[in-house]
Amino acid sequence: MKGTIEIYKHLVDFSNDAILMLDKLGRFMFVNKKTLEITGYKEEELIGKHFNKLVPMKYLPKCLDMFQRQLRNMKPEMFEIEVRTKKDKLVPIEINGLAVKEEGKIVGVQVVARDITGRKKVEEEMKESKDELQSKVEELERFTKLAVGRELKMIELKKKIKELEEKLKKSKLQ
Repeated sequence: MKGTIEIYKHLVDFSNDAILMLDKLGRFMFVNKKTLEITGYKEEELIGKHFNKLVPMKYLPKCLDMFQRQLRNMKPEMFEIEVRTKKDKLVPIEINGLAVKEEGKIVGVQVVARDITGRKKVEEEMKESKDELQSKVEELERFTKLAVGRELKMIELKKKIKELEEKLKKSKLQ
């Protein structure tokens, strides 16, 4: 059994996601290496501290609500927030929690969080590209309208010239 536990510990420690365990009061009981990497804290700086240490005020009500929902063993729900690092930088994460039970009783909440900085950057680049493309489309539509309008005026002008030439031709014949 010890070998199995070591395998699971290795999997958790080297996960690409932050994995942590909170007690029923919201204090860190366990954090994996990715949690430390994302936040910039050392393990001893987080263990025993409340998770609000990492959560900016604007996200705290949602996080507290979700934490309480997990303690009531409600269905896990994924959501996005930002966490504050030790260097006071905000990192966007996607977060999900799940109640952890021992002998049928909830003892805390396991949290899995994914750093979505790269995804957010790509989303912003896509939005900028979309806005730029929309601007080009609008510019092309304006140009097309002007060009078509000019072409219609030229057709009308040619028609008038032809009419005048016909009148001139008739007047010379008379």
